[in-house]
Amino acid sequence: MGERLKINASGREKLAEARFFLGLMERSVESDVFIYFLSAFLSALCSVTAPIKLQPHMGIDERYKSWKKEMDDGLLRDTDLILLCEMRNGEVHKIPTDKLQSMGASFPEGLDLSAPGSYIELDLRGGKPVGRHKVGDAPVQAHPVNVSWRFNTAGSPDVVETCRRGLAVIEKVIASREAMHFD
Repeated sequence: MGERLKINASGREKLAEARFFLGLMERSVESDVFIYFLSAFLSALCSVTAPIKLQPHMGIDERYKSWKKEMDDGLLRDTDLILLCEMRNGEVHKIPTDKLQSMGASFPEGLDLSAPGSYIELDLRGGKPVGRHKVGDAPVQAHPVNVSWRFNTAGSPDVVETCRRGLAVIEKVIASREAMHFD
């Protein structure tokens, strides 16, 4: 019979889960599955902030209470983290905030598309978007396409960048907790 593994849902494991889903988000930004990974990321990230994920296994003492208050008044008040947890609550408990995907390619300035056969296109058929242009009889030139997602909320923050910053905050919280040696 195989070895049994203990499932531990502490803050450190949820942090690893959030990192995992952020990696999947970064690799799937050009796909609609991005939003599924975003939902999983938000759940993992925000669950780290739940008191049960941060409490010591050996019981709560004054040292922990002081540390937790410092986190609640400081790092856990980070605006990106608050936004992400609001997004998570919207995903789970309310109507989710829209996520907007945008695509664009950088074409050379001053393209003269007046010659017959000239065009600019954004081709989405191959799974990975490609921008192309052709001027007259010249060969077709391909251009990489930039794809990004934004939250449809004040300031239209970039989803991946906001998630990276929120994850960095949680990494600091967990590092601070571990430095306290509560367990």
